[in-house]
Amino acid sequence: MTRLRTAALLVASTVLAAWIVPILGEARSSPLGAGRSTGRLPSGAFTEPAATSQDAWCGVSDGDLLAFAPSTWKIVRDLGAQPVSAAGSTAPDAPADERADDDDDVTIGDAGGAPDGLDVASVSPVVETGPVSEDADDPAIWVHPTDPAQSLVIGTDKSAGLFSWNLAGQQVQFVGGGLPNNVDVRYGFPLKGTSVDIVATGDESGNRIRVYGLNPATRQMSNIGGPGIAVGVNETYGFCLYRSPVSSKFYAFVNDKDGQVEQWELGDLDGVVGGVRVRAFDVGSQTEGCVADDTTGALYIGEEGVGIWKYGAEPGDGSARTKIDGTGGGGHLKADVEGVAIYQGPGGTGYLLASSQGDSTFAVYDRQPPHAFVTSFTIGAGNGIDAVGSTDGIDVTNVALNGAFPQGMFVAHDGSNDQGANNYKLVRWPDIAASASPPLAVDTSVDPRGGTSSPPPPGGGPPPTATPPGITGGHDMQLAPGETVSVTCPSGKLSIVTQTTGAVALKCGPLTGPPDPTQPPVPTATPVEPTARPIAPPTSTPGPGGLLPPDPPGRQVPDSTFNPRRIPIELQAWWAPNFGHIHAAAMLPLGQDVSGTLDFDVRIVLHDNPSHLVELRIDTDQGVFKKIPLNLRCPYDGRTSTNCAFNVPVSLDTTKMTNGWREIRIRATSDSPDGKRFLNSSGIPLRIVNGGGGGGSNYNRWCNNRSLIGRGWYDGFGYTNAVIECVPLETVSGVHTFNVRAQQTSNHLQVALDKTHYIPAVGSWPEVAPSAGRILFDRAGNFQSFMPITVDTRQLANGWHSLAVTSTGDGGTSSCAFCNGEHNNPAGVAKIWFFVQN
Repeated sequence: MTRLRTAALLVASTVLAAWIVPILGEARSSPLGAGRSTGRLPSGAFTEPAATSQDAWCGVSDGDLLAFAPSTWKIVRDLGAQPVSAAGSTAPDAPADERADDDDDVTIGDAGGAPDGLDVASVSPVVETGPVSEDADDPAIWVHPTDPAQSLVIGTDKSAGLFSWNLAGQQVQFVGGGLPNNVDVRYGFPLKGTSVDIVATGDESGNRIRVYGLNPATRQMSNIGGPGIAVGVNETYGFCLYRSPVSSKFYAFVNDKDGQVEQWELGDLDGVVGGVRVRAFDVGSQTEGCVADDTTGALYIGEEGVGIWKYGAEPGDGSARTKIDGTGGGGHLKADVEGVAIYQGPGGTGYLLASSQGDSTFAVYDRQPPHAFVTSFTIGAGNGIDAVGSTDGIDVTNVALNGAFPQGMFVAHDGSNDQGANNYKLVRWPDIAASASPPLAVDTSVDPRGGTSSPPPPGGGPPPTATPPGITGGHDMQLAPGETVSVTCPSGKLSIVTQTTGAVALKCGPLTGPPDPTQPPVPTATPVEPTARPIAPPTSTPGPGGLLPPDPPGRQVPDSTFNPRRIPIELQAWWAPNFGHIHAAAMLPLGQDVSGTLDFDVRIVLHDNPSHLVELRIDTDQGVFKKIPLNLRCPYDGRTSTNCAFNVPVSLDTTKMTNGWREIRIRATSDSPDGKRFLNSSGIPLRIVNGGGGGGSNYNRWCNNRSLIGRGWYDGFGYTNAVIECVPLETVSGVHTFNVRAQQTSNHLQVALDKTHYIPAVGSWPEVAPSAGRILFDRAGNFQSFMPITVDTRQLANGWHSLAVTSTGDGGTSSCAFCNGEHNNPAGVAKIWFFVQN
C-alpha cells in the first residue's frame, strides 16, 4: 500500500520526532474513520516530544491527540477523538453556486470534514478490460444467480453501445446501437410471467431509456424494451435503477446536463418493458452519476460542480434533500463529481463511494446517516496494469465472486488508460478496505438479489479444502495424509485430478477454457427474456408511391400476421474463419410491382468480423444506383466472439429506374485487415411500374421472378452464390417444396431450416435468438442445377420459419495480424423467411 501526501508534509527527525509542516497555510488532520474528529488544525498547534519517545505526538484541535510512527510514516493511534456534531460551528460555508433558496436543503456531511487529508491510500487493480474507445463512461456489475464466478462487468461506450466482460477482463458480448451514457442492473423484473435480470441505460441519441434482458444461461443481453422509453429531459445524461423496498416496484432515474431529473416506473406492457413518469425535480446544475439504495430507499445524485445530494427514492418523496459532501471549502471532492456506488453491508450498513474526477480520487462515506466521510483512495499502477485517472463511472459489489475477487470487487472507468482508448479497471475490495485506518468492513453475506445469504463459494462448487497459498492455475501438488491447508485458486475452481493411497493430487482450473468437470453444469433453463421474432418492420414509413402499405403509428407486426408486401430476406457473405461474416437483411416486395419512392431499412450485422464497414450500396442489373457511405467497426480481436448490428434507412426513388423487371442488389462492403474487399450482395427481383415507356421485361429470373440470390465476395476469389427459387409470397401450409442451387463455382452446399446464431437487437429489429435448427441437406459437390427440398410444414409450429442455403467455394490464404497464412473458405448465403399457417 502506498501513501500519497497531499495537504501537508510530514518530516521525521533522527531523534524520532515528527513535525507537520503546513503547505496550504493551514494543516488538516487525516481522516481516521467514521465518527472520528477531523477538525481543522490551527497553525503552530504542534509540539515536539522528548527524544526518548517511541512516538511523535502532535496536538490536534478539539483536544484530540494523534500518534505518528516516523519509521512507517502512517497514523497509528488516535487518542480521545470525539465526534463533531453535524450542526457544529465548524461546518464550512456553502459554495456560492449552491441554491440558498431551497428550504429543503440540509447540509450534513460537510460538517467537521477535512477537505484535504494528510494521507490518500493507493491500491492497485488486478484486472483490466480491453480498450473500449475514448467514450467509455460507466460500469455495472451483474452477479450470476448460481455461479458468481460467471458474473460480468458491463460497460458503456457512449459512441457505440454496451460491452460485457468476464472477471478476467475478456469480452463476452457487444450490443451495438444508441449512445448509452450510464448503465445499471437489477434482478427479478417481472415480464410475461417470468423473472428477468435487466440491464438498462439512458440513450443520449434518442433521449430514451433502453432496457435489455440478461439471460444467466447464455450471459447474453437482448432487447426487451422495444424502441425504448422516450423521456422528457432535455439531453439524457445520467441514469440509475431502483427497486422499492416498500412496493417492490422497479423505477428508473434519468437526468440531464441542466440538472433536470425524472423518475419512471417500469412495467410489463404486453411483453415489452415500458414506463410511466411518476416524478420530476431540479437539482440545480449539471448532474450525471446517481445510485439508488434498494434497502434504505435513498437516492444519491452527483451534481458535478457542487457535490453529492441525498434524496428519497420513492415517487412521493418530492425535492427534499440533504448534502453529503461538496467540492468547495471543507469538502472531500474536486469537480467533477462523477460516479456514485453503494457497498452493501448487512442491516443497511456499508459505504457510499464517489468518483472525484478532478483529483482522480475515490471518496468513501458511511452508508448510514449522517454519512460521515471515512477515507479517500486512488488506484495506482500495479500488477502490470497502469494507474486510473479521470474516472467517470464506478460500481462495487460485496459478493464473493471467484479466486481473483474472493471478497468483493470495485470497478472504475479509466479515462487515462495507457493503451490510448479508455477501459475499466477491477480492484479487490479487501485491498481498498485495508488501505483505510481503521480498515473498512469486508462482508460477503448480503445477496444483491435480495436478502442476506452466504453466496456459493467461488466457482460454484464445494468449498476448497487444500492448496498452498501460492498455487496458480495449472500446477499440481501432493498432500500427505491428514495434511490440510487453505485453498485459493485464481480461477476460483479446484478439481481433483487423481486420488491415491495416502495422497491427493489437486489442480487449480484454468482461468479460461472448457468447464471444470467437477463443477455443476451451466443451467439450461429456458431464457427469461421474451422469445424474439426473426423479423420486424422497417423503422421508416414507406413513401406515398412505394406500394408498401404504412403501418399504423407505433404498431409492431405481430407474430400472427403475414404481409405479402414485406417479404423478409437476408444475404450473408462468409470468409471463415478469419473474417467471420456480414449479414444484410431487409423486408421488401420481392417479385412484385413497385413505384414511386420505396423506403425500407437494412440491418447489417458484423459477426466475428474485424473488417471496416465502409459502404451500403444499392445497385440494379443496369449499374450502381445509390451509395450510402458508412464508417463502422465491430471490436473483434480474433479470439472473443462478437456481434454488432447496425440499422441503415434506405430510400429508393424508383422513378429514376428503367421500367420493367429489375434485379435489386443490396451490397454491404467492408475493407478486411489484409487490404481486400469483403462484401455480400443479393439478387432481388422487382418490377418497376412508374408509367410511360421503356417497360420491357428485360430482366427475368427463375420461377416467374420469385427467386433470391445471396452472394459472397472476397477480392481474388470472385463470387460464391446461393439461390432459392419460388420464394413464398403467401402463407405456406401442408407439404411445400423449395428449389435450391449453387451458382458459380461451389464445392459444398448446405440447406438449413431455422438455423441461426445470436444477433443483437437494433432499431426496430429485435434480437434473433440462437437456434441449432435442422440440416436438410449437407453435401460436398458443385450443385449447379436446382434440387427440390421438401418441408412438411405440418411438423412446424404456425408462424415464421427460415430456410438458408449456403454455397461454399474454394478457399485461399490470407494475411492479417492474427491470421497470416491461414486457409479460409468463402461462402454466399441466401436466406428467406416463410410463414406457416396450417
